Amino acid sequence: MNDGVPLERLARRLEEVVDELRGLPVAVERLEDSAVVRDRIPVGWRTMASAAGTAA
Repeated sequence: MNDGVPLERLARRLEEVVDELRGLPVAVERLEDSAVVRDRIPVGWRTMASAAGTAA
């Protein structure tokens, strides 16, 4: 967290973003098979996750 930004301001911005996103349609599907999960993640996202050091 950036110490130069007051927590109150960050909380207010988070509320604004949540309000903007509220009501957007989202499709959620639970996938148990990790191979299927990897197939569903676009290559660009996997590349970014690998570069960031996280598992995709």
